[in-house]
Amino acid sequence: MLSQMGSPRDGLAELNAILERTRDGSSTLSDAARSEAHLLAGDFYTDLHEREKARSEYDAALRAGPQNGEAAFKLARALRVLGKVEPAMTLAGRALTLGGDSSRYAADATLLVGDAQRELKHPAEALKAYRKYLEIAPPDAASRAEAARQIQRLGSKDE
Repeated sequence: MLSQMGSPRDGLAELNAILERTRDGSSTLSDAARSEAHLLAGDFYTDLHEREKARSEYDAALRAGPQNGEAAFKLARALRVLGKVEPAMTLAGRALTLGGDSSRYAADATLLVGDAQRELKHPAEALKAYRKYLEIAPPDAASRAEAARQIQRLGSKDE
């Protein structure tokens, strides 16, 4: 609720209080709930443009919930923003394995893989990812035109 109201600092205060009670043993959280709490904290830090703190929270979310595909994707995105292309690509691939093509983050994770592959000079893999992105991205996705441009650019190098 605090996230929707645009109050990331208040949300962080609430989450940190909950997580602190679990650290001192006065309360417990399941691993899944702990993962979700760290995921939300990462989102709040992202809203506040505190990139390294967001990355740390997404990492904690994935450690608490190793099967949490959304945590893997958000950590991948945070690493990408921090310039860590290869680990970001690996985690985006993991997120896709965990969540599949129908997950809410699938198109963005696929685009991240395509961009990373292109930057790492793997044109065939980048083309594959961009084509997959166009298959699964919503028709009104903002990055569709850029993915199509990359396909055209990379495809012409293939021929």
